[in-house]
Amino acid sequence: MPSTLKADPQARRKAILALLFGVAAAVLAYLTIEAWLVGLETLPLEQARRKAATALRAGSWAVLFSVAAFAVYIWLLGHRTRRTAQFPPPGTKVWRDTVVVEGQPAMGRALLLQSIALLLVLLGSALVVVAHQLATRFVTGAAYPSLKQTHRGMPPRRAA
Repeated sequence: MPSTLKADPQARRKAILALLFGVAAAVLAYLTIEAWLVGLETLPLEQARRKAATALRAGSWAVLFSVAAFAVYIWLLGHRTRRTAQFPPPGTKVWRDTVVVEGQPAMGRALLLQSIALLLVLLGSALVVVAHQLATRFVTGAAYPSLKQTHRGMPPRRAA
């Protein structure tokens, strides 16, 4: 019969606090971006484009760093699982009762964890590359070559 790793109440509290912190950070980021966008509308077009491009670039790096931090955690969890051939690895605190998997199934989970970590880093890096290219096109006006350079991207009105 497989063994079961008992839940740690302190780990459960930490998980709930981490979730609440993440939600609070997301709400704060949303409110900050909303306030910033209102201020952006009052700027001249070229200055607004440069600031928006800078924000896009900075935001992509922020996403990459947060995703990379999570990917490092997942990679290390996979490494410990591979080394011990047990999932969850010994000493891991869980927030609910968890069946311990050993042997080949644990090795498969280790490979899956490390593959997900690698994929997260690759996708985060691709996001940075695409965001930088988009921001460059946005600043130079190459994103919409058919439109004249007017405020809010609207073509000028034709004389009647």
